[in-house]
Amino acid sequence: MKLKIILLIIVLFLSAVSYIIWIRFQDGTVIFHGDSMVPTIVDGAEITIVPYNRINRYDIIVFKTSQGLSCKRVIGLPTETILIEKDGIKVDGKILQLPTPLSTASHLLLYPYIENPIRFSLKCNQYFVIGDNPVRSYDSRSYGAIDKTQIIGKIKKNN
Repeated sequence: MKLKIILLIIVLFLSAVSYIIWIRFQDGTVIFHGDSMVPTIVDGAEITIVPYNRINRYDIIVFKTSQGLSCKRVIGLPTETILIEKDGIKVDGKILQLPTPLSTASHLLLYPYIENPIRFSLKCNQYFVIGDNPVRSYDSRSYGAIDKTQIIGKIKKNN
């Protein structure tokens, strides 16, 4: 009986490891839930997680959190300083040109920081992420930077 339980545990462990490896190195299609990325990705949209060699500003990534997986847009890259204030988002002192989904909602993104700007100094393996729907997004503005080890892959939207 003990041998069967041990074998079952081994099989389950190997299955979990295989799944994680598959997601990390193969395309993985998943259904996105939530409205933090509207209008770019809507609730129920099919997205594909693809491997990455490099993370660039404005990439949309999938990463692990304590609550599961999350999908957000990269705004800040390692070693940069992010300042969110009434004038906009600044990266190392220069105003960031936001991609269209965020620029159309910039007044909503910046409003909470008119009186109280926030600053984040990223370390060598950290990224600052924001949802395209800033009012409905729980992101780096709340929980801080994410670490590169949390990133599973980039996404490409399926049509």
